[in-house]
Amino acid sequence: MKARKKFFTMFLSMLLVFTMMPLSAIPVTAAGSTDPPPAALDQTKPVDETLTETDIQTETESTTTPEPDPGITATGRMTVSQPTMTAATGDAHLLVIMENGTKIKLFPGKAIYRNNSNGATDPISGTFYVAELQRTDQDQYTSYGKWTLILKSFHGQSITYVKGSGGATGQYIDIKLHGDSVLTAGAGSVTDYQKNYRGLSCGSATEGNEPTGSAIGFRIQSANDDNDASLTIRADYKTARFMDYAQGIFASDLYIGKRATVRIDVAVPERNESSAIHAGNVYLKDNSSLDIKCSNAEQAVRVYSSGHGTHHLDIDTAGSVNIRMQNQDRLSYSRAFEGLPGATNSFHMNRVGDMRIVTEGLYNSSAAGEKYDFDIYPDWDSVNEGLTKVNFEGNGFHQIQYIPGATADAVHLYVCDGRIKDGRYTFYNQLYRALTNGTADITITAPESNIPFKKWVALSANSSTEESSISYLATGSKSTDETVTLHFDGPGTRRILAKYDPFTTPPTCTYDYSPVANCPTGKISWAAGYGLENATGRLIEDYYTLSPDGPTPATDASGNPIDNVTSGVSVFAQQAGSDIDYVLSSGKWYRIALKDGSGRWHISDAFRIDYPAMAAPPAPELASLNCSGVETPLSPNATDWYLFAKGLIVKATNFNSDQYEMYYTFNNGGDDPGDPVGTSPSTSNGVIVLKDSETWLGTTNLRVRFKSKTTGAWSPTTRVSLKKVPNDDTGLYCSVAFAPEANYEQSNRTLTIRGPITATVTKDHPDKWPINAELVYSTKRVALSSTYTNYTEETVISFDPDTIAASGYDAAYLQVGVRVPDPKSSSNDSAILGGATSYTIKLPDANKLWLENCTATVDGNSVANNTKVEVGKTVILTLNVPEGYTFKGWYCTIEDLTITPLADGTYFFYMPDHDITVRPILYAQEYTDVNVVFTTPSDGALVETAGINTGKTSPSEMRVDLQWYKGSQPYHGVFESEKACYRIHITCHAAEGAIFSDSVKIKVNKSPDNGWPVTKGFTLSDDNKTLEFDAWLVYAPEITIPLHDGDSTKPTAADCILPPGLTVEALTWNANGTIKELRVKEPSYPFGDTICRFSFGNGRATINGQRYQGEFGKDYLGRTDTGKLIFENISIPTVSKGVKVRGTITSYGDANETVTVTLLQGTSIIGSPQMLTGVSGSAPYDQAYSFDTVPAGTYTLKVEKKGHAPFTKEITVGDSNVTENVTIYLIGDVNRDGKIDATDMQRIYAHISGENTFSNSAQGDVNEDGNVDATDMQRIYAHISGENPLS
Repeated sequence: MKARKKFFTMFLSMLLVFTMMPLSAIPVTAAGSTDPPPAALDQTKPVDETLTETDIQTETESTTTPEPDPGITATGRMTVSQPTMTAATGDAHLLVIMENGTKIKLFPGKAIYRNNSNGATDPISGTFYVAELQRTDQDQYTSYGKWTLILKSFHGQSITYVKGSGGATGQYIDIKLHGDSVLTAGAGSVTDYQKNYRGLSCGSATEGNEPTGSAIGFRIQSANDDNDASLTIRADYKTARFMDYAQGIFASDLYIGKRATVRIDVAVPERNESSAIHAGNVYLKDNSSLDIKCSNAEQAVRVYSSGHGTHHLDIDTAGSVNIRMQNQDRLSYSRAFEGLPGATNSFHMNRVGDMRIVTEGLYNSSAAGEKYDFDIYPDWDSVNEGLTKVNFEGNGFHQIQYIPGATADAVHLYVCDGRIKDGRYTFYNQLYRALTNGTADITITAPESNIPFKKWVALSANSSTEESSISYLATGSKSTDETVTLHFDGPGTRRILAKYDPFTTPPTCTYDYSPVANCPTGKISWAAGYGLENATGRLIEDYYTLSPDGPTPATDASGNPIDNVTSGVSVFAQQAGSDIDYVLSSGKWYRIALKDGSGRWHISDAFRIDYPAMAAPPAPELASLNCSGVETPLSPNATDWYLFAKGLIVKATNFNSDQYEMYYTFNNGGDDPGDPVGTSPSTSNGVIVLKDSETWLGTTNLRVRFKSKTTGAWSPTTRVSLKKVPNDDTGLYCSVAFAPEANYEQSNRTLTIRGPITATVTKDHPDKWPINAELVYSTKRVALSSTYTNYTEETVISFDPDTIAASGYDAAYLQVGVRVPDPKSSSNDSAILGGATSYTIKLPDANKLWLENCTATVDGNSVANNTKVEVGKTVILTLNVPEGYTFKGWYCTIEDLTITPLADGTYFFYMPDHDITVRPILYAQEYTDVNVVFTTPSDGALVETAGINTGKTSPSEMRVDLQWYKGSQPYHGVFESEKACYRIHITCHAAEGAIFSDSVKIKVNKSPDNGWPVTKGFTLSDDNKTLEFDAWLVYAPEITIPLHDGDSTKPTAADCILPPGLTVEALTWNANGTIKELRVKEPSYPFGDTICRFSFGNGRATINGQRYQGEFGKDYLGRTDTGKLIFENISIPTVSKGVKVRGTITSYGDANETVTVTLLQGTSIIGSPQMLTGVSGSAPYDQAYSFDTVPAGTYTLKVEKKGHAPFTKEITVGDSNVTENVTIYLIGDVNRDGKIDATDMQRIYAHISGENTFSNSAQGDVNEDGNVDATDMQRIYAHISGENPLS
């Protein structure tokens, strides 16, 4: 069948080759082509390649078997194939198949981003991409160059090189790894009808399906010399539909270097010619590692390709090589590294940190048993003499290991799994690891078992007894980890045992009384699963030894072995009797051993047999107390720890101070302290108080005994195991539900109520709560842990709007938390674990309403002046018009507020979300005409000497203010009539009882001249009491022509910047760059019913800061027209393209922390962020920043420093430098005095109470939960007290 399949494959391949020959004969890039060579690329910039619709394919996975790919098929030895990948049109590229099956053509200069897996785009600065293809060292006459593929935690199906014009040159495509990248086979990456998958492929194969020697290779390295990175390739036929064959990496050459780790896992349905790696040359260098797992693959690494004269396998790395081969059919001999027989091979292993090759199953081709030559074929040409080969036969597998140096100089680790033979644990596996700088680390995983893994234990040198602890556990590893790392300081042999736990209930002793034997009795009870439900146990001593058939059984008083104990049935006692199975003394620790069907022994935890003494005090019955005195019983038979938090208060509920003394022991770290004795700590009231500082996060074994005051007899010891949870444990939660929903609205932890509500509190995950924790609440704004109230199911927490309003505050508060004992100076001390959860219950938003000359009602009720009104309510207004006054309309302090008339003569509006003042506009006199006449100062006098000609200004009772400007800045200098351009801002104020008419007519003049100044319109205030407008005195206009150094295009008339009202009619340029003609015009302006004009005076102008003398134009009659000014053949200076934005940043906190200053326009960063460092001394710290050449526009200035609240501000940049000094404050520095202390708590309280609210609530939101409440005060307190410093 296999021969027929190969013949059919060869036939199809030849047929396809002949049918496609005319197309394949056309070269993509041919020598001597008449086409011009591609343009040289600028190596300093990404290649500008615009993707078309054919560049990006978004095909999804097909649900049917893929159609055959019309390429070259396989013939000869291999039955799998992949056609040579050649671009039909366009440039060479990498064909990337994403996780979802999308196919992306990745060209040099393009990148694939995490948030866009549908195509490749130009690299974007600051954006995180997962794959980028770069081309470097490019030839100036061709588009060829070296390719570098950068992968950053990339996840996809496969990557294939597709040949074409502009392809990669050199031996390799460099692959630089950041993080952990993964390629996983999917239907989209199974390439042909023979169902073959290649994860990383050169795309070129011979008819025999070998990579061609001229094909591209891959050099895989970590991007950084000091950081590990990995590429994982997974090909599993169970999850990749249609896949029968696979090669993880298929290339002409493969080089793995630096700190890269390549992991390949290939699993095909039946044994075939698949492999993890197929390459003509394989190099493993530097500190790289290779980890391969193959299932049914013919070999792990195939070292052969067509066209290579010599095939190289060169292993020279300080890293590791791990290969595991799993085959259903072991009749065929698989090897880790395999070359082609008869070919020229050069296989060398000069260095390897550790090589481990495992083949599973048995090989029966030789009567001599397994041959340990499955590491390579034909054979190594050389292996460094310093490497030692070690063979090992395990349970169902064989192993070859190469280690540097001799075995005597290495760590030798035996791994045991619970099987016992000849009085010792047998070895499941053995591992050697050479030392590096005198140390070695070995990572092991417990052998597979249907019984849950329990822990690792160290064994003695003869593998017969357990040691108390594992002294060579690596930092961060725990003995309970199924996969654990061991650290060794020096050579030697170690033995370690993997233990499993079939006990669903651990062995415990229960006691009774035997009237026949007249003594206490005991039974050992346990429960087991995993096939050991009905197994009898062997009783062994706590520190047991091994016998030939298993753990050595304990013996009874007669020396008989106790190896047939039935759970809950076998009876023990200190003396013999008719109902006693075993006579065993009291006060010793034992274990139960069970043997499973595979021969493994499983040992229970130790338990103690302590018969109760006759006429002795009873065993203490213990209970934990919470802060409210509620008792939680502590059972000594509990199968797990009791959890507690902070301090622990334990009470013996059956203690009688008249009859007993009470003693106790506990461990604060270390081992179990043993039973209490007369010198142990004692208590006279039956209550044990353990402080937070006296306990640890490990297991605390508390032992308590009574001693009879009359007989001196000791009671049995009550032993309970406790475990403290961390003080910042986040597993303690509670939920708060409010009802009825119709009476409130909730946003985060703020409720707005319009009717009475109640709050119900429940525990989340009550099974995880510490025994000493209780649910508590407080309705105070600021509460200490001692003032919280215990919450029970009967507790009713209610809130009512009337009650809140009567309190004089805007809100009520609910704080819910978990309270635990925290005895420090007193056993009554307590703490709220992890801080309280706070809720703010407030009335609907209301704002103040101020009324003038009117009254208001809301919901039929009168509203007094300066009263708060709920936002959204309808406010009815009634006018109070004094005699002699006329009502014109309404004035309010909020723009766009609509006040609507009603039929009954009243008005209404809806209360806005701001405080508001409302008053009617009333007047006894209305100004319809306004004349303003002002005098200009003498040349050289200050402009403030200008004034209003009161005799000519009307109405006379009107008050007029003047403000002079030059450009956009207020001007207070001297007046210069021959060379200046001034804007005078005029503000007119109506007299008491008067207003300006909506259609007021304005006339403006100046004295002593009679020329009209330029005006642009007026602004009338909402209450018609104020009139504002601008007048212009233009003697020498200031003109800016945006001519910049280096500009190739000259500015036009439309680009010029002039005072309002002036226009440039024409701007032309001479060939030498000077201005040929500049024509400026002053138009007429309609203003009311008056036309105002001005004259250019002396014909001068200031252009780009330099003064020029022009000529007046002519009108149509040839007369001089002073409204037109002309400049001809002048040379003007250039202007700057931008200005400086600079200033000083003042900060606090750590002087070593960097201050980052960023200038943004929208979301774009302008220039590079300024990183300010290098300050010294004490806070506050001042650091200067500067952004040069910032064009005019609107920007956002952003300042950040660790531990500080971020600062942002919008700034406007014009034609002059901008100075912006910024102070940033520490998070928690609410009052902004440079430190965090109790005054910041007081400032928050002033805001909460309404005495002094923040203008920006973010100022007090210390914990950044969106609210300013008592939790922010508590957060500051936690910082001040040192419990939880603000970072």
